[in-house]
Amino acid sequence: MVRKVWILAIATFLIVSAVGFLFQPSAHDFISANILSDHSVAFQNKQLVLETFDIAQRRQKTISGLYAGDERMFKPHWWEESPPGDTTFDQFVRHVQDRTGERVGIVEVRFTSYQDDHEYGDLDRIVDLMDEQIWQQGSIPSVSDFMPNPWNGGDGRNRDVGRFEELFTPGTRPYARFHQELDFLAEGLHKLQERGIPVLLRLFHENTGGWFWWGRRTLTPEHYQQLWRYTFDYFETDQELDNLIWVYGPSTSHYDLIPATYPGDDYVHIVGISNYGCNPGRADVIESYRTLRDTAPDKPFAFTEIGPDRDGQCRDSYNERLLQTLDTTLPEVVYFVNWFGPRAALALYPNADTILQHPKIWNADDLREVGRSPN
Repeated sequence: MVRKVWILAIATFLIVSAVGFLFQPSAHDFISANILSDHSVAFQNKQLVLETFDIAQRRQKTISGLYAGDERMFKPHWWEESPPGDTTFDQFVRHVQDRTGERVGIVEVRFTSYQDDHEYGDLDRIVDLMDEQIWQQGSIPSVSDFMPNPWNGGDGRNRDVGRFEELFTPGTRPYARFHQELDFLAEGLHKLQERGIPVLLRLFHENTGGWFWWGRRTLTPEHYQQLWRYTFDYFETDQELDNLIWVYGPSTSHYDLIPATYPGDDYVHIVGISNYGCNPGRADVIESYRTLRDTAPDKPFAFTEIGPDRDGQCRDSYNERLLQTLDTTLPEVVYFVNWFGPRAALALYPNADTILQHPKIWNADDLREVGRSPN
């Protein structure tokens, strides 16, 4: 009798084990379950945004984008020929929607002003706008920064710097200024994370050019990499931010420096370039693209800033040339962010609808249909 019970028990164990083996969750299910249990909603949404970029790249679609302004975006834009609207945000983002019937897929803002006095914005008000007018409307939020010079408090174009190591040495004035800026950014990014909102973060941009204190005339490639990695670790580890999509965006100027300054695949999600000029598909743009492709072949590529060189330049042809570049010359561009003021070609130039209504372009409504948008 005892022997029969043992045989029955062993048989039952073997059957249960076999069934369990056949129906055990896949690695993908296991990873997904752990993401859901171990990470914030913002992190989960970050993964969905990254999947969206991957899908767009595989389908050779380009997500539209527009810079909406800095902390002054709640006031009308200063330019006398600005579009109609009560605020800068209305004058650009909503004006584009009114003209074309489309809301752009990415909207970039700054927490601080671009002015020399580097005025800090009202983070609660800015985050409310990013939540209600960007994320909840189906667009992907982006944040950039024009970081002041930590050595003397001048603006980002001030290249009078001291010892690089002071940025990371507590007790020095450069350290204090640098971390004041990092902490202000982190405060705003935390507020977004608490609402479940991921964000593209574009810092230390156009570094291969020589016009910012973090550029080629001031920092060695090794220093630039250290600056980027320190900032990454400070936000991701010390500040425990898990909603950030890091965007490395050098200039087409001295694109040969890209391999030496690239922070590394572990510190970057998106790569791209600032592309200004009447011909967005010119030779230096293509060479910059190829250099980034060789340097970071697995990263999506974007036009992180784009527009004419000068205010009002090439008004009648720019948007069509941009579309031609995206459609034929560089079809792997995963998104573009059109820049600002009188050069905001989407908001101010003719034929913006030729871009935003083209099948090649994904706008906010298209992101919803892909299923990677929050609403």
